[in-house]
Amino acid sequence: MTTPSTLSGNDAMMAVESISKTYGVINKTESLHDLTIALKKGKCICLVGRNGAGKSTALRIIAGLITRSSGNVRTEYSIGYLPETLGIYPNLTLRDNLQFFARLARNTAPMDGLLTKLGLPVSSNPLASKLSKGMKRKLAFAMIMVQKPDIYILDEPFEGVDYISVRYMISVINELKQNNKSFIISSHSFSYLDEITDEVILLDNSMVKRTFNLPYNGLIIRFNSDRENVDKIITKLGLRANFSMFPDVLIENVENPESIIRSLMDNGLFPAEYRNISLSDIIRDDGIE
Repeated sequence: MTTPSTLSGNDAMMAVESISKTYGVINKTESLHDLTIALKKGKCICLVGRNGAGKSTALRIIAGLITRSSGNVRTEYSIGYLPETLGIYPNLTLRDNLQFFARLARNTAPMDGLLTKLGLPVSSNPLASKLSKGMKRKLAFAMIMVQKPDIYILDEPFEGVDYISVRYMISVINELKQNNKSFIISSHSFSYLDEITDEVILLDNSMVKRTFNLPYNGLIIRFNSDRENVDKIITKLGLRANFSMFPDVLIENVENPESIIRSLMDNGLFPAEYRNISLSDIIRDDGIE
């Protein structure tokens, strides 16, 4: 499914070129349309969207598990894939699951350090079936890690995972990024993505709706003034703004929030409150939630 080819740039890891997926012969259904991704070393790209938006289809194509109807996937690097439905052997212990995949990759390194990093039991060795959902998700992630891939494809890695387990996973993902490992993930846990993601691709109805980089510089400002007056002053200041959530106004491309607030006040517009924009704000504004 992946086509080896020389990629441009020393930091290029993978090129996903206009991939699409269509099912059916007579009554055709397109589950993914014209997705393009340029993945670089040490970067994380996240696909966000409603259920059925095409996220999992895209990841399975990129991982080489299903065929694409058109487009191309080019990489010279190894891929590890974490599906939404975990491939854990329930009647094997935690260590047996991990060591099975380590042997497949001819990895003889001790496992205790990895177990500790992910907050998994070191001294005890429970059956996988006895683990909590969060523990199972971390175990599945560890099973990918022992194969030492260059690119991690993770489908909903934080789905149903408790807060403490997510913290362990985020720490490990950022450590792997620092070691030039790259990620393409899908997730509904927007609050966590700010900490690991470099680029977000919003999918809606199987198509790319919007792409943007993180951190995203912006402010959410709440005004008590009428919309016409707010619009007039913001236009005068040459600010790029979105009024769809008024009286909350999204001010984009903000490098110096304090300077923006001072300029508004100098023009007689006094914000009731303001805060830095979050990923959830952006996604909500795009109608994805």
